[in-house]
Amino acid sequence: MPDSAFLAAIVAWLTAEPTIESAVLYGSGANGALETHHADEWSDIDLHVVTSNRRRVYEIDWTRALPTHRLCFCAIQPATGGTNKMTVIFSDGQLDVVIVSKTQMRLARWAMRFGLHRKVRFIRDALNEMATSMRTGYRFLKGAHLSGDIYSRVVNEMPGVRLRDIAVRELADLFLVNMVVAMKRLDRGELVAVQYSLHRQLVETNLRLLREIRLRRGASLPSFGLGRRVEVLLSSIELSSVRVSARLDRNELSDALKSAFAGMKYLTRQLVPDWSVPPAFDDFLMQYSNDKTSRSF
Repeated sequence: MPDSAFLAAIVAWLTAEPTIESAVLYGSGANGALETHHADEWSDIDLHVVTSNRRRVYEIDWTRALPTHRLCFCAIQPATGGTNKMTVIFSDGQLDVVIVSKTQMRLARWAMRFGLHRKVRFIRDALNEMATSMRTGYRFLKGAHLSGDIYSRVVNEMPGVRLRDIAVRELADLFLVNMVVAMKRLDRGELVAVQYSLHRQLVETNLRLLREIRLRRGASLPSFGLGRRVEVLLSSIELSSVRVSARLDRNELSDALKSAFAGMKYLTRQLVPDWSVPPAFDDFLMQYSNDKTSRSF
């Protein structure tokens, strides 16, 4: 929790570590977060740090850095914009740190000064991801005088991760392709592969469409992560478009595919009203359906 001894220990480490020039707390634990996104007993601590020596941060000895908190494990994974995220699990809390080099932050500052953040895609995408993460609230734990200007500009000037109409159409069209692939796998009895398609491709598409709908409406939205708090934020119709309830069973998976397909059509038309499923698609899909007599698609 943001006001806990765990956070106090992290702040002490940040203060003492000379290679970390600035550190920002964001997400549900930051001041200014929306009421629906407040921290709770499961919340982790999300940090965005700028460092002059990324390798030193990667290799930190957490048993020394936070000696009064029991370390469980640490893992590093790629994040957006050429950065990495380090997740450190302690017995009494979780720390997620996006690690940005001083050079990367300097590049972002220069890009925004000369307008390249609107022209160069990889810079634009990285800053939009940053803006999305910070949008519901952030506060400096260290180095506001060094980096406060660039964070403020990113949050105020970048739209965040958004979908233009052309991208919505592309997602919908790709959904149709993945739907056919999933139905083929269902007919072959590759049920685990169907589960993967449902969660990793079809429902993920619906979650991205739903996020864009809420952004266009100006609705409340968690700062980052697909599917966050949808159970309390969505209407029953919207929730049905992103919910998967299917065991490793052919009929249940078939129903789940149909539900995802119906959800995609509903969500896409909210964004691009003139989009529609090609006339012959339903007939084509029928050859892969369990129930060849049903036209419920």
